[in-house]
Amino acid sequence: MDAAEVRRRWREIQGGFVDGPGESVLEADALAAEITEALVTALERRRAALRAAWDGDEKADTETLRLALREYRAFIHRLNGDEG
Repeated sequence: MDAAEVRRRWREIQGGFVDGPGESVLEADALAAEITEALVTALERRRAALRAAWDGDEKADTETLRLALREYRAFIHRLNGDEG
């Protein structure tokens, strides 16, 4: 689900509040659940890709491990909301 779709759905939810506040809140909760699930799935895929770059290679050279560590650093910084 892309950002434009989320915005479109949010506008619909918000616009329906006057006529059906309870329904709007339920729809907002469902949208939040969908976004959360998509985010968790994307994060798990990224972590799996990072791990695949070195896992199982007991003879991974220092350069491979250095690159893996650099990618983990960037991943963790993004998760933490850090700039760099």
